[in-house]
Amino acid sequence: MEFIILCNNLHGPKKNGRCFRFLKSKTILIMKLTAIILTIACLQVTAAGYSQQVTLSEKNASLKDVLLKIREQSKYQILFNDSWLLKAKPVNIKIDRASIEEVMERSLEGQPFDYLISDKTILITLKEANLFDRVMNYIKTGEIIGKVLDEKGIPMPGVSVKARKSGKIAITDQGGNYRILVEDNDILIFSYVGYSSTEQPVKDRKMLNVTLEPNPAQLEQVMVTGYQTISRERATGSFTQIGRDVLNSRPVSNLSTALQGMVAGMQAKERADGSVDFLIRGNTSLYADKSPLVVVDGFPVSASDFSDINPNDVESVTVLKDAAAASIWGARAANGVIVIVTKKLKGTSKLKVEANVFTRISDKLNLDQVLTQANSADQVAYERKAFDNNWTFFPYSGSFGDISNSLTLAQELLYANKNGTLSTADMNAGLDRLSKISNRSQIKDLLLQNAILDQYNVNLQSGTEKSKSYASILYEKNKGNYVKNKYDRFNLNFNNSYQLASFLNFNISANLQYKRMESSGATIAEIQDLSPYEMLFNPDGSYATNLNTYNREQLGLIPASKFPYADWSYNLLREVNGRKLTNQNLSARIQTGLNLKITKGLTFDTKFQYERAKVDYKDYYAVSYTHLTLPTNVSRCRSRWWRDD
Repeated sequence: MEFIILCNNLHGPKKNGRCFRFLKSKTILIMKLTAIILTIACLQVTAAGYSQQVTLSEKNASLKDVLLKIREQSKYQILFNDSWLLKAKPVNIKIDRASIEEVMERSLEGQPFDYLISDKTILITLKEANLFDRVMNYIKTGEIIGKVLDEKGIPMPGVSVKARKSGKIAITDQGGNYRILVEDNDILIFSYVGYSSTEQPVKDRKMLNVTLEPNPAQLEQVMVTGYQTISRERATGSFTQIGRDVLNSRPVSNLSTALQGMVAGMQAKERADGSVDFLIRGNTSLYADKSPLVVVDGFPVSASDFSDINPNDVESVTVLKDAAAASIWGARAANGVIVIVTKKLKGTSKLKVEANVFTRISDKLNLDQVLTQANSADQVAYERKAFDNNWTFFPYSGSFGDISNSLTLAQELLYANKNGTLSTADMNAGLDRLSKISNRSQIKDLLLQNAILDQYNVNLQSGTEKSKSYASILYEKNKGNYVKNKYDRFNLNFNNSYQLASFLNFNISANLQYKRMESSGATIAEIQDLSPYEMLFNPDGSYATNLNTYNREQLGLIPASKFPYADWSYNLLREVNGRKLTNQNLSARIQTGLNLKITKGLTFDTKFQYERAKVDYKDYYAVSYTHLTLPTNVSRCRSRWWRDD
């Protein structure tokens, strides 16, 4: 590059000499300054890019709310102790597009907190008090004494007394007296089991007496063993109680579903119909029944699947989890006990009618989650590799003794090629065709459906001092996840109590249920038995081949036409369309009891229960047919012809 400048010589340009040397050094200086300016500009842009701009406008806001808004705008994680923030003062702040450091300084101004910033995390810490603050805090800290009484004016021992600011805790002695250190303007919190907690400001007082009022809701927190009802503090065993408020928030068809996940240590295994099997005390036996004992209103019941219990009638459920239950129920409590208490009228009431309706609609089953099979391509690749390496427990020998040795469609092609009845090219073409098809869509359209549950419940209650009545009626209609799986259920429950005399009470209750169920649909086990390339129907509408039980090559050697049923082939869709499996269940449970108060502290209580259940099964299968006419919507295709076999 050549530089030409004007020098002191006015006669023209000069390309060499002193002027050029001056220009060279000046140019270098300009380049250096330019590089420095560009670097500073880049740093400023980078800093602006990473700096967080926060805008706040709060008046008398809590420090916690302010910190949450800072976190939301800055995307910084802010860690703090909730109990510390009780000591925080209200925050007044108005700031626009400020850095995170400036916002934190303004927010914590005048507060007993400090902060640390590390990467994208802000840690709120307590300020270390200096000597002056420590002296002032000691001066402000004082002692307060007092007494706690119940609603009758009787001293209450064991009451918890906590100072909110200082964090100090004291317990009242046998005379109900307490002594505790408090800070200036502190608040004392008094609490005791069965009584409502109360908060009292200290102000300038040196003595503070408090009266606690009983809380009926807490007094009702009791343990129900089936034989008796005792308070929690008297319970010696491990138990968990689920009340009506929790059950109301979980509308279900079967009570076991509402209990799922509600009790620590109680394992649940869901059945195909949605009900749950429970395991409370682990596997207590290898072969015997592991189900817990179910007790309803003081009586063990024969069915442990909760199917005959109206979940809307349940008042509470108590789960007895340890060996202490054996002292009440003996050996039957080895697997744990589930005690159910149904609703009864409390006090007096005019006729009261309540109605509950709920509908639940569920998606179709996700076959990718339910089935543990590989896709068709992987299945074919594995079968080819297993065949080449002889990974077979029972290889097909081609004899009639292998008639029950069913082969998959891919194995049929492999053995046919091995036996010389199929060329390698045709075998490869057949395997390639199988690897590219999948039966998932046909299964979803023809065998699965959206589950819909409709439940209608009405209960009536009325009572006087002499007579109390409670009754409920339930109707439930359920369409399961599988086509042709459904049921209708009717449940009637009533409970009457009569005060025959001041010392004599008689009660009678009954639970009646009728359930009509159809379970003709496919099961998950039947679906899992299908290879992923085994279709339900062919493109021409005929039923496809599903392999089940018999070897097709050997079956073809049998003169099937001479048998009553010539077609021994199997197809899951035809099996579902050609069967109707129904059952009708009628169950009844009647309980009655007599309670006689002999004298103060002595009561005679006798109870009686009668249970009876009847189940009628009817299985129908259709006449065999081989062609399926597919309508536009294949998911509606079903058979309508039935014959009793």
